[in-house]
Amino acid sequence: MDIRFSEEGSRLIVAFIGDLDNTTAIEAERKLQRVFQQDEYDVVVECSHLNYISSKGLRLLILLYKHLRDSGHIGYITKMNSTVRDVLYTGGFLELYKEIVEE
Repeated sequence: MDIRFSEEGSRLIVAFIGDLDNTTAIEAERKLQRVFQQDEYDVVVECSHLNYISSKGLRLLILLYKHLRDSGHIGYITKMNSTVRDVLYTGGFLELYKEIVEE
């Protein structure tokens, strides 16, 4: 699991790469501390290279959503494969994050 950060205007892009499973979610949460400590950006969760997400990965997305909500910012999610999208849809995450659909 790797996480790459980039800025695009007023948005911080957080790209997950690999599997966000029970083992890697701990390290991913540590890497996301810089996001949890900022309150100046909306955040785009970019999933084009996210292969799998477990319950601990979903917990991490909940923590990120709560931080964004509490700081008055918006969370977006984009470029999900069908497996990840099904998990996020079933778990109600597509109601928390605004989905960016690219054509």
